[in-house]
Amino acid sequence: MYNPLIKYFLPFLKDNTMKKSLLFILIAMLCSLGTQSLLWGQSSCTVPIYVQNGTDKETLWVGVDPSATYGIDAAMGEQELPPTPPTGVFDARLVDVRTPGSMGQGLSKDVRTYGSDCQTDTFKIKFQTSTEGGSNVTLSWDIATLEACGCGRWRLSNSLGLSPLYAVDMLSENSASVSSDDYTNLYILKGDGTEYRTFSYATLALDGYYDAKGKKIYKSVKKTSNQVEFCVSFKNNDTVTVNDLHVDFKVVVDSESLSWDHFTTASPTPKGKNGKWDFTGGSVAPGESVTVCGYGVKAGTKQQEAPSWYWTIDGTIRGKKQKTKADGFSKNIIRLPMPNTINAGEEAMIQGLPQKTDLLIVGTTSRTDTLKYVQHKKYSDVLKSLVKDAGKVGKQKLQDTLATYFNNFDDAKK
Repeated sequence: MYNPLIKYFLPFLKDNTMKKSLLFILIAMLCSLGTQSLLWGQSSCTVPIYVQNGTDKETLWVGVDPSATYGIDAAMGEQELPPTPPTGVFDARLVDVRTPGSMGQGLSKDVRTYGSDCQTDTFKIKFQTSTEGGSNVTLSWDIATLEACGCGRWRLSNSLGLSPLYAVDMLSENSASVSSDDYTNLYILKGDGTEYRTFSYATLALDGYYDAKGKKIYKSVKKTSNQVEFCVSFKNNDTVTVNDLHVDFKVVVDSESLSWDHFTTASPTPKGKNGKWDFTGGSVAPGESVTVCGYGVKAGTKQQEAPSWYWTIDGTIRGKKQKTKADGFSKNIIRLPMPNTINAGEEAMIQGLPQKTDLLIVGTTSRTDTLKYVQHKKYSDVLKSLVKDAGKVGKQKLQDTLATYFNNFDDAKK
């Protein structure tokens, strides 16, 4: 796990000459390096992360251990937490990043498998504030303890994307505060180096993505929107207190991402397919507003809208049905899917070799007696040097035999 083969130098690329040289290093290392592990430093460690809202405080633990798995390891002190309490009660827990259900309803301690000191691990913190504590949440940690657990940097972010909207260097700052009006989840990225990104040989060769039917596609992820992050408020302009809010969203909502206030329960209506929601278990006085946030999920999605919403009292509609267009949302940001390593390679080629005449050279062009180099015009050519039949499901063959120097080129085998 996490055998470091390549250092991705893209952030250091300043000009075309250096870009070509460093991209050459990328491929040359693939050809010459075998599987290896960096087993130095602490192979087992945990660090506390303190999450506080008002006077309420929770301690969460993250770390690594050679015997750990991604799921719940009772021997490591990991235990599934009770269900998330109702809105208005403070809670903080570590939840799944990649495999829904592996961590149950969440943990207070999340230990990952140790592969190397510089491996990248991502921990997701989910939290909600209490009525008494207000909307601010403060996270704090001990910098020396973080530095002793692995190498690379520690980063606190609201996004796993390429351009996070919120990011804190945890080795420079020992605390950070956010508003629950803006964030309900934060990520801790461990070992995420500033200068490089480490990939395994197989990841570069066989990465891809899963389509809607669960079939793996061995290609780069299309740069097409697949979700929209939104927040919208609904104000009670009536003269009486209401106890139910019904909202029809234009883009169906991921139920796991949904957050709201005033009410205790949010339920998708029958046949609504997560596009129609009822918020119950509370009351909204005249002049008060209910704020709903979440992610709308749909391939090629545009901004979120609420074409129909209304208040009810004990199930009876109060007043007229209303609508809120996209410009009435306080947050309405279209998001792209996470890229894979093939996207990274393609982008490196685009940025490193911007002209059609630019080529990625592996070998040397200074020799005149025999052919001593291979040239790549695009990243698909690079993939061919890593795996045969890269896009054919079940037929891929890694080019994993012992590396050798450039010798003779056999036209019959090309």
